[in-house]
Amino acid sequence: AAGARTAGAATGVAGGAAAPAASGGSAQQALLNSLDKDKAAAKAAAKAADKKKAEAKDDKPKDAKALAASRLKAEMEYLEKLADEGNARAQNALGERRLSGQGVEQDFAEAADWFLKASNQGFAKARYNLGLLHRDGRGVDKDPEKAKMLLAQAAEEKLADAAHALARMNESDPALALSWYRKGAEGGHREAQYQSGIRLLEGRGAPADPAEARRWFEKAAQAGHPAAQHRLGDLLMQQPDEGDNRVEAFKWFSLAAVGGESEANDKRKTVGEKLSREQLSAVQERIRQLQLRY
Repeated sequence: AAGARTAGAATGVAGGAAAPAASGGSAQQALLNSLDKDKAAAKAAAKAADKKKAEAKDDKPKDAKALAASRLKAEMEYLEKLADEGNARAQNALGERRLSGQGVEQDFAEAADWFLKASNQGFAKARYNLGLLHRDGRGVDKDPEKAKMLLAQAAEEKLADAAHALARMNESDPALALSWYRKGAEGGHREAQYQSGIRLLEGRGAPADPAEARRWFEKAAQAGHPAAQHRLGDLLMQQPDEGDNRVEAFKWFSLAAVGGESEANDKRKTVGEKLSREQLSAVQERIRQLQLRY
């Protein structure tokens, strides 16, 4: 029996000489299979993570939109509370929201109601807004005379936008239009400044006054009005070729060209050819400083 066990053991070793190799191959294959499974699991995990990131990314705009809507709602509730208490500024703000449709349904008639409440308290901006509605017939009856009355009241309160709007409504009367343009210009309205300059240069509504026209062109140009910058460049080119006239003309033509005045670009090139390298270098700094202002 012992011999049989020994023989069996020997046979097991000798006859099973390939067994360890087979066992090792199975282990290797199992390891490979395990690695493949790990790779597949890792790939699936990465795919799930990417999906989660994408979903989170998609949620951000939704969250931002919901937050913005919540803020608008809170603002409207606060404005309505103040407006109901008689706050003219809040009443005008509600009218402007209804006029533009910002955060609420656009409603010209309701906008007009709020503007009327505020204008009855003497709020200049509300009178201006209500005047424009009567001018255009939006939410109220079209009534040019009522519009002019409201705009004049707002302009007398030094609202430059109202003076400019009133000037445009009175273009058929050059003297009256110029008087309102000047009022708007004095209030810092750059288009009114430009229009005052044009009329004083051409003698429309008042005797021609090139010096006063240039003064208004300069103010509008400093505020970034491209057409005024172009006109100012032209006026400087009409001056003697001395001092800084050509350098300043180049500056204004350059800024006007950037603002969309195509003819000013051709003039800029012509003037630039006559300037020295030092002058061009200096004027570029002046241009940069002006652009930073507006």
